[in-house]
Amino acid sequence: MQQYYKKPFTILAVFLGVFFCLWLAQTSIQAEETDSVQEVTSTVETSVQSTETDTVQEETSTTETSSQTEETDPVQEEAGTVEEDGTLVIDENNTDKSKTATDLDENKETEVTLEIPSGETYRADVVLVMDKSAYSDVDNIEAQSKALLDSFMAKVETGNYSINLGVVVFDGWAHDAYSLSQGLGDVVTGLVNVNADTYDSLLEAIMYKFNSDSEYYIGGSNTETAVRLANRMLAADTQTPDQNKNLILLSDFESYIYSGPITINGQTYEMAPVSKNNGHYTLASLEFGSSYSSWADLLSDWQSGAIQSRDDFNTNCFMRWGNEGASWSNFWNNIYPGGMPAELAGITESYFQYLMDTEWAITQTAGDNYVNGNDISLLMTYEALKESYERGYKIMAFSTSHDGTDGENYNWNQYLRNKPMDFLEQIQNDFNAHIYGRTSTDSDIDNWGTTIGESFDDINYNIEYLFEEAELTDYIGDDFDLVETAGTCPFTLKIGSQTLTPISLGSDVWAFGSLIEKDGEQMYQYVLTYDRSEEMFVLQINVPVKVSDPLRLSYRLLLTADETGDYPTNKLASLKYTTEWNESFREYFEVPYVHYEKEVPQEEETTPLNDESESQPAEKAVQTAAAVSQQKSGVQTSVNGFTAFWMIIALAAFGGIVCMKKER
Repeated sequence: MQQYYKKPFTILAVFLGVFFCLWLAQTSIQAEETDSVQEVTSTVETSVQSTETDTVQEETSTTETSSQTEETDPVQEEAGTVEEDGTLVIDENNTDKSKTATDLDENKETEVTLEIPSGETYRADVVLVMDKSAYSDVDNIEAQSKALLDSFMAKVETGNYSINLGVVVFDGWAHDAYSLSQGLGDVVTGLVNVNADTYDSLLEAIMYKFNSDSEYYIGGSNTETAVRLANRMLAADTQTPDQNKNLILLSDFESYIYSGPITINGQTYEMAPVSKNNGHYTLASLEFGSSYSSWADLLSDWQSGAIQSRDDFNTNCFMRWGNEGASWSNFWNNIYPGGMPAELAGITESYFQYLMDTEWAITQTAGDNYVNGNDISLLMTYEALKESYERGYKIMAFSTSHDGTDGENYNWNQYLRNKPMDFLEQIQNDFNAHIYGRTSTDSDIDNWGTTIGESFDDINYNIEYLFEEAELTDYIGDDFDLVETAGTCPFTLKIGSQTLTPISLGSDVWAFGSLIEKDGEQMYQYVLTYDRSEEMFVLQINVPVKVSDPLRLSYRLLLTADETGDYPTNKLASLKYTTEWNESFREYFEVPYVHYEKEVPQEEETTPLNDESESQPAEKAVQTAAAVSQQKSGVQTSVNGFTAFWMIIALAAFGGIVCMKKER
């Protein structure tokens, strides 16, 4: 009986022992699996943290590098800025110039070209302001002006120039001579393009004369309204740069009429030809005295406002009655906007004299700052020329005044206490005007003693040449390298159709052209210096650049970037130049861009791109963790199945033992 029960219980104990061992094995496997998952997770987290740290450090480094780059990059100054040496920064489109870059070739190279001028037609505006009053040198002015028109035609016929010409004629009032000569009336046609079709009509404008039979004749001399009309003509052309606009004033400057208000029977009329009068004449004249013996004192009191502070400053007289009232009637009927006012139609010569003696007369007091017509006319002409200068126009003035040394019986300039000549010297100094005269009595005026023809040579020179000397500076873009070949100059310089041979002057310095003497020194016409550390170069231009012989500088660049995009070939490029008028300017070139399209190889569907896994560490970590989790799930499933199998075997064995017991 004991043996019978002993054997089944022995078998049951064995099976329970096996089950216990399996339970221990499962627990060990789960512990190892947990350690493995923790190790992988720790590795992934460390990798992500390391990658994020590297990314932050890289971004910080990039930001710092960018900041350092911005600190050292050249800066483009705004138009209107005046540099320390007096150079004025002006609009980039002022000088005809260009910078272009060709499309990238198969080697990712582009050719960059700077051109001055850019090959387009050079535009210039000129207004001739011609004194047609009685005492001016009319015949000589007309002859030389015709010669100037002929020289303009010769330039236009080359195809390199587009020149617009305006002609202002004046006596006591200013008119557009083109309109008058073509029968258009007293209107402003403005600038007319010089060509074969307009030559004859422009010549007629130059030759147009005022005389007592003309419906627009009023007599006298008024330089102020003439300059203001010239300014109006030049300003109307918005296509020509202001720097290319020229005002040429030809007069004896014995002007005594100006535009101003006049009161008649208590009513004020603006913008009439007026002057000053003490009540003794029916016309204003140069004989009327002034309390100012010098131009310097006159200008000083004008600029301080002392002259304008007089109670009778705006007390003006109409400039003259004229022969049979021609000056009076011609102005009000034919020039004044709207024609003769009804209330003025009945004024007679005797009533005109009455106005001169009463309403228009001023009182001269010894020691007081009273002025005459010439004083005010010159002062207001000064203000009009100041406007020309501030707009950037070039001013030329030729004086035909007599000084008594050329056989003339009377020296008006001396009678006017030399104020007309001092006025010319003043605008030379203040407005950089070029002043010319036919006599040689005033050594302080630079071009005294020249003829009108010689003075016109200067205006032709100013149109033919862009500048006297210049400095071209170019900073290469950050994504480009200069293409170089050992032993050769990487830059090509052409003047007109001629390619100049480079001459090495040392490391990264080349000369072009011939040796010249300038300011007592020997130098080459062109010298280029390349700075490798800054990746920039400077081309020193030591000779004038002619419109018909443009300067072209070319070089090649290699794109170093490898991503799709548009890339600027340079940071900035500028041209600093000095004109024949001793004016210094800086202009900037437009920055050309080139496009690069990166070729992306087609990827296989089953093969992930390495750069994607490297550039996305977080995503990779997630994928790895998922794989570990999946592995864990597989192991867990395997162990659980193994355990269940042996438990079933053990239970089956136990059931068999129980059955055997019942049978016995």
